[in-house]
Amino acid sequence: MHLPLNALRAFEASARHQNLTRAAEELHVTQTAVSQHIRKLEDRLGKPLFRRLPRGLALTDEGQALLPVVVESFGNLQRALEKLGDTRPVRDFNFVSDTAAGFLAAAQHAPGRAEVYNLATGRAQTIGETADLIAELVGSRIEIEHDASRDRPADSEVMRLLGNAEKARRELGWQPAVDFRTGLQQTIAWVRENQQAYADAASFKS
Repeated sequence: MHLPLNALRAFEASARHQNLTRAAEELHVTQTAVSQHIRKLEDRLGKPLFRRLPRGLALTDEGQALLPVVVESFGNLQRALEKLGDTRPVRDFNFVSDTAAGFLAAAQHAPGRAEVYNLATGRAQTIGETADLIAELVGSRIEIEHDASRDRPADSEVMRLLGNAEKARRELGWQPAVDFRTGLQQTIAWVRENQQAYADAASFKS
């Protein structure tokens, strides 16, 4: 059974606070959104997870059974996210739609002729800054730890990749339309909406 990540996060926060308003404040969403997520989760499971009280919430037996499983799963996910290799390398990230638009513009501009174009934003951030922003956008409280086993071999890491797209702007009229933060927000939204695809891929590999 596929259980939406957002609904599980809403359930865990509501169970911890025993209050929809405080859960909504933590997750940076409305109380209505939290309530809807919980209702969807209850509908999926076919069982109530909370008893609504005049001044808060109380877990049902089913909610009490589910909570430790969710807490452990989130703990495992957080520990996986907390450890990275070298977070100092600097990268210039393009959003996929901007890259595709650049490819199409280049193909239409010089069909049958070889040209080299850089598609880049001209702005860059470290891997550590990227991880921190992702954590912020998904509402996760994590502290990144350096895991030396994930470092690349000595002298193989390029520390700074920052592109200059002036030629693409001048000849193709191309420029990035999606900024870094918006691109991450759209990527996170897509992953949340397509979690089953990841579950199916993991099942296929195993």
